Amino acid sequence: MQPSAHTVHTARSDAGRMSLGDRFLCRSRRRWVLLENCLDDYVDANSLEKRRSACFRCPHGHTRRDAYAASGQSD
Repeated sequence: MQPSAHTVHTARSDAGRMSLGDRFLCRSRRRWVLLENCLDDYVDANSLEKRRSACFRCPHGHTRRDAYAASGQSD
């Protein structure tokens, strides 16, 4: 399944243009997810101490979250 209305960004090349509406292929979940959902799932796993959650340990999501934070975007 490909994202229909959203552009897929790579964390390295488009870090300055990332937004919460961006989709990317989540390797842990094996599906397309919104960056907003990735952030929400990570925050939930962290705050609820679900350290064994795939979202908490996901290096791919970590890269996306870091790139979003570095972009200075606030939707």
